[in-house]
Amino acid sequence: MPPAGPLPPPAVDRLPAGTRLSPLVLNDQDGLPATVEELILRHDRKELLETPVMLDLLERKWDYFAGERYRSRIIIFAAMLLSVFAASLAEPGTLPFYLAVPSTAVTWALFGQEQLRRLRASLAKRRAGLAESGDSSRPRSLAFTANFFGALDVYNFALVPIVTAYRIAADAGLTSVAVEDNALLASLSGGLQVTLALSMLNLVALFRVLGPLLITVVQMLTDSLRFAVVIGIVLIGYANGFYSLIHFGVSADYLATLSSSFDYSYPNIVTEMCLWLTGQPSLDLIQPLTPNVQLGASVLFWSFIVTSYFVLLNLLIAIFNTTYERILSNSVAEWLYIRLKTTVEFEADDSNVDGVRAYYEQLVARDGQRAVRGTDAAETSRDDNVKSTSRSSSRR
Repeated sequence: MPPAGPLPPPAVDRLPAGTRLSPLVLNDQDGLPATVEELILRHDRKELLETPVMLDLLERKWDYFAGERYRSRIIIFAAMLLSVFAASLAEPGTLPFYLAVPSTAVTWALFGQEQLRRLRASLAKRRAGLAESGDSSRPRSLAFTANFFGALDVYNFALVPIVTAYRIAADAGLTSVAVEDNALLASLSGGLQVTLALSMLNLVALFRVLGPLLITVVQMLTDSLRFAVVIGIVLIGYANGFYSLIHFGVSADYLATLSSSFDYSYPNIVTEMCLWLTGQPSLDLIQPLTPNVQLGASVLFWSFIVTSYFVLLNLLIAIFNTTYERILSNSVAEWLYIRLKTTVEFEADDSNVDGVRAYYEQLVARDGQRAVRGTDAAETSRDDNVKSTSRSSSRR
């Protein structure tokens, strides 16, 4: 497969010396050289990944260099997750604490090294694209920071040393942080455990067992965010109605008498209405009011229940059902698309030179064969039996 355009220098350096085999490189609509895999990523042609050729290509690249590298990434991250959890909960001065702290430092350094390598690769790819196009004003966002999970990685990278350093300082008696600041750090530590778990889910999504299912869940959550905007506007509108109805033309002393039964502050009204949406509607907000105000509050209450609880929430269930059916049929292609992005990232990484060379060398060894993959012995025997039977029939 000779290239149709000039290869970027890193790709040429990675190929086995003395061979003519190289990735098929084409020029895209902007005149930039790109492999078939890069063109699929640029134009989101996910349906092409389910073709036999692309399935075989992805499987071979994953077996030769991407899979081992990715498993190493998961092991490092899982070790950091467990170490941070142990360092956050272990009692200072105990053996688990002294084991968890250095483990956190080592795994965090390895995690940071991986993130910096990915960032440098993204920056190099962006500079190469701008140099080829000759248009330095062309906006090209970095995939590393332009997505939700990239932001989680940045958050994890920043928070892990902060939480660990505070625990070390507390153990050494060097901290003079006030109680309220300690509570803030405790909240950050709790949030860090959640973001680490979400990042771990993102990592295991590349495995066939969980990948399509997790992709379906993420797509359903994405669709629910648009619905959340609609129901949020409805909730705020009704909250403004309740607040105006209760506080209109009344004195502060009267509101003080009501506070013993129910807190009619705006945040508490919104909280109560959110509880209504979870299936726990109650009249605690209405009962302490005077009969005249109760009438208007009852109209707002029942209209809100009918509009949001019965109509909008059932609409959300219908959206989930439609999204599930739509994504489930394309979940394998979506999963292959994510795996392709990771494979292309690893192939462009200089630390995977040996694996990439081994991949191309085995292609060279199979050059001239009818199929890329070797024929299975059973399949060969079956083909020979078919040929033998056909010959016997022709003789008769």
